[in-house]
Parts: sequence; C-alpha cells; structure tokens
Amino acid sequence: MSIIEKIFPKRTEECPRCLGKGHVDQEDIVRLNQQLRWAPGKCAYCVGKGKVSLKTINSVPKDYAYLTNDIGEIERRRIIKQDKKALYRAQAWDNNVEGFIDHIEISHFDEGLSAEEIMGQMIERTPGKIDQKSIDDLSKYIKKVIKNKKEEG
Repeated sequence: MSIIEKIFPKRTEECPRCLGKGHVDQEDIVRLNQQLRWAPGKCAYCVGKGKVSLKTINSVPKDYAYLTNDIGEIERRRIIKQDKKALYRAQAWDNNVEGFIDHIEISHFDEGLSAEEIMGQMIERTPGKIDQKSIDDLSKYIKKVIKNKKEEG
C-alpha cells in the first residue's frame, strides 16, 4: 500500500456480485442471471477481495456480463473508467455471445438438431484442429444452453 493510499484510503463496500465472498458461486450466477455467460470462480468485480470501490459500483453494474477474469486487468480498468473502445468491445462480445446462444436454440428447437449435431456443424466450420478439451467444453455448453431454454419454458 502506497503512502497516498494510507493517507487517502479508497472507500469500499461489500462486493455486490459475490456478496463479499471473493468468489462467484452458482447461486450468484443464478441471482444475477448469468447462467450462460459465467462459471463459478474468483470474482472479477472485486478481484477476489470481497470489497470493491465505490467508483466500480457507480460505473459498472454488478451483473455486467463482460467483466470476467478472462478480459485481463488492463481491460478491466478500461471498463471501470468507461473507455469507449472497451465498452464497444464489451458490446461486440455480448452480441457474439447472444448470437451463439440464438444459433444453438434455433438449431435445436426450430430445426430439430441434437446437441451432437450442432456441435458437429460448429466443428466443421472451425478452421484448424480442435483439441479434445475444447470439444468437451463446447458439448457441455451446447447442452447447457438447451437445458436453460427448456427450463425457461
């Protein structure tokens, strides 16, 4: 901690995303309606500290889907500062995720394809070799999207 931070400490509050635990669990994911976007793990909102600055709380909604551990610290800071290019990347990311989810739902519910058939089509369209872990992750995600849509009714 720098001398400036000791003299002028930042005002912090309990993290509204992880509720002060430092990690996001399945209950938090459901509470924030991010089932198809997040996985349990270290909280990206408070960076695992359980407390977050008022600046973050005032500038970034707790359920902001793009703010994950995958984006890195520099991008995180840009999002908190409301950098226009970072916000554009966030919107593009969200549009891509929504499009991916829509594609899975349309393929399954409208076109009658199974999860395996959807996965096969996606793998065929992907240039280069895909490792087994990526195939397994894709299969789980497709099944999760289908299950989530069924549960919605």
